[in-house]
Amino acid sequence: MACPRVAVDLGTGYAQIAVLGEDGRPRILRNRWGSLQTPSYVAYSEQEGWLAGEEACRKVSPDSGRSWRDVKRHLGKDWTVEIEGEHYRPEELLVPLLELLREDMEAELQSFVSSCVLTVPAHFSFPERAAMVRAARRSGFDTVRIVNEPTAAAIAVGQEGRFLILDFGAGTLDVSVVEQEDNVWQVVETQGYSNIGGNDLDLLIARWLALRLGDEELSEEGARRMTLLAEAERLKRALTESGSVTWYPPRGLLAGVEPAEALEVTRREMEERVAEPVRRIVRLAGRFWRRYRPDRLILVGGSSRLPLLRRMLEAEVAPPEHAGFCPDEAVVTGAALIAGDAGRHVLLDVLARDLGIETVDGTVATLLEKGTPLPASSVRSFRPSGRGVVTVPVVQGASVEQWKRTRIGAVRFEPGSVDEVDVRFSVDSGGVLTVEALVAENTLVHQVLDLPGVDEEEDARQQIEEIKMRLARISPWMGEGQQQMLDELFGLYQLAQADWRKRPEALRLLGEMTERLEGAVRR
Repeated sequence: MACPRVAVDLGTGYAQIAVLGEDGRPRILRNRWGSLQTPSYVAYSEQEGWLAGEEACRKVSPDSGRSWRDVKRHLGKDWTVEIEGEHYRPEELLVPLLELLREDMEAELQSFVSSCVLTVPAHFSFPERAAMVRAARRSGFDTVRIVNEPTAAAIAVGQEGRFLILDFGAGTLDVSVVEQEDNVWQVVETQGYSNIGGNDLDLLIARWLALRLGDEELSEEGARRMTLLAEAERLKRALTESGSVTWYPPRGLLAGVEPAEALEVTRREMEERVAEPVRRIVRLAGRFWRRYRPDRLILVGGSSRLPLLRRMLEAEVAPPEHAGFCPDEAVVTGAALIAGDAGRHVLLDVLARDLGIETVDGTVATLLEKGTPLPASSVRSFRPSGRGVVTVPVVQGASVEQWKRTRIGAVRFEPGSVDEVDVRFSVDSGGVLTVEALVAENTLVHQVLDLPGVDEEEDARQQIEEIKMRLARISPWMGEGQQQMLDELFGLYQLAQADWRKRPEALRLLGEMTERLEGAVRR
């Protein structure tokens, strides 16, 4: 019997596995504990070695320094942990978890499993994608296909048209526009944040709970922090369904006070604490909605249940539609359809940013443009400026203004006495960039480079342009005092242009002041 091809949704909080059943319907598989979700925990025990899933949660204390729940957020970054003198990278920590998932698949299916469709956030950078593939292969998957989570969710919807998919999970956020026609799914554009997820909302709520208990700030580590984070997640889930709950703080949270007094916690109080990141999500979704005018707004991911998010989207963007499936299961369901369809679903992803080479005079020669369907390849010829070692800077964002582009790496080679060198960029469908330098089709260097995926600068520029348009619409009705406030807004705009490191705070103030002006004009 042929080995089945399975789907793996390795979420920041929980992982799910699925397969396409004989009836053509996706089937989510249970793990060894009988659950449809496996905690994305990895831990190390001196007695038992590496543990994952439920065992990692139960057998190793979260504050031991040997238990990790958000490894996925560290992929592709310079981050390691030390265990008994050995340093482990994030993809190495994910291996025990992926091995556990593969073993559970084999036990459930009674068959060896060596091929999988593995979903990742659409905004995942090229280093993160490459690290995920390495982890999967080390876990026993010989063949790994990477698919963007919003694309998998759109396939799960199964209807033709243009969709705005908002995927809000535990660790990341993706906003993507996906089109479907005749079983061809095409990603039109996608953006996202790696620092906005359900876990980040939990942290804001945990800090607030610490204040309620008399602490000025939440400690950076330790058992108390882990307990408060767990309580914050539990309260967030409860307040998704109820307007208020009574919170009984666990023993030990207040030194010298046993037990702590019960506290009434309301949904409104919680929403005040998480309003700012939710507002950023809604602004991003609104820009995509106005730009592409999609047919439907679909929410997926466990954090998308947040009532505040749904209310703000309905008021400022569009009413979220019921997709007909559990938000937590949309991604793995679509991935299972891709894994078992024998090529019936055609997926077309696109390059998120321009790619090019920075020349000696500071300009950029673009080789691959934003929006190019993947896989893609392009070759340009260049004359080396010298006979020694030549460095070719590879940049993302072919802009005249240098602050709007990002240098993502460099290729070094020695051209010898030749007058011309061909430089080839190739990006495969899984999101890996290869840069080659060739002379008369002989390869001088073949180097795989990693591209960053989250583009905060592009997002900031789009926010500024949107604010300028909003101000232009209301300026004819503004009085002298309001015009003065407008001048202050443009001063902030210049600040954001001059020092991009201050842009997040400047943009927040710009947005708030623009809303005040719009409100005053409407009155």
